[in-house]
Amino acid sequence: MDKYQETIISSAPNNEIKSFLESLSNAAAENKYFCDHCEIIINRTWVEKMGSLYFQRTEITFFGREELVNHYTKLFRLRFLSAGG
Repeated sequence: MDKYQETIISSAPNNEIKSFLESLSNAAAENKYFCDHCEIIINRTWVEKMGSLYFQRTEITFFGREELVNHYTKLFRLRFLSAGG
């Protein structure tokens, strides 16, 4: 596997992230997902406080060939990141 990597920090619910990654993967083990010579790892989850609000943050790292990592990060962003209401 190539060494290219990209990390996304997401506020999406953890169970939705895991469900989405499971739908993409050929195999999974704990917080690691494998698909098409690409490895996706949920590194950590924490709660961040901003003023009186609390946000769950999840760090996801994609490893593999650059074009595959770009493909899977784009799919992730299309699924979870949005602008507006």
